[in-house]
Amino acid sequence: MYTALSISYGDMGTDIAVGVQLLNSAHPMQGIVTFGILVFALVMQALAAFFFGQGPAAAVAGLFGGKPLYDTYHSIAETPMRQGQTTDHDTILVMTHSLEVSLESVPLGLYTAVLVVQASAEERSAVQMLSVLASVLAIAYVTASGARDHDFIKNFRRGHPQLFGWFPSEPWPQTVTFVSLNLFIGGVFTAKMTSLAVLFTASATVGTAWLVSEWLGVLAPPLGAD
Repeated sequence: MYTALSISYGDMGTDIAVGVQLLNSAHPMQGIVTFGILVFALVMQALAAFFFGQGPAAAVAGLFGGKPLYDTYHSIAETPMRQGQTTDHDTILVMTHSLEVSLESVPLGLYTAVLVVQASAEERSAVQMLSVLASVLAIAYVTASGARDHDFIKNFRRGHPQLFGWFPSEPWPQTVTFVSLNLFIGGVFTAKMTSLAVLFTASATVGTAWLVSEWLGVLAPPLGAD
């Protein structure tokens, strides 16, 4: 839990550093886009706080980047659920990290990777590279943690043994599996991000069309089933 919190704020910190650096560069619009993506992610976290019935304090924390810390505290302290809160603290914490990954880590990781590919050797900075790596780490860790936690839900293991129960229960095998899963997810995302960055650099239109086609490919089976 503390590891996920540290990774979340490390990722956010590098994104802010990249945004500030770009605002002071020859391409300030890139910094505006970076902060725009970040602010959108924070606003969505604030809206999620209202959706889950967490109240104004959680929403304000979301707007200022404090939602992961807020939710982690309530999860660890096992504080009573607020009146009107729709679900427990642990579930909300998982959703907060999921929003961070999907609305901040993924888009900013890809956008920063595109900027790195497009930039000349003199324009590339260590902060940008660190931001890309932080995004990969956040995506890998949060996704692997979610997969592990879901796999240990007893109802899932009993009801769907063909899908759940593959994570070892013994400490050492579990650690090896978790680390391997992080490396796999991080490697896949890095390869995908790098290829898309090169594609967007060659043609923004083709890159966008490729992304849309992939999303349609993901959504097509569920829509077809309906």
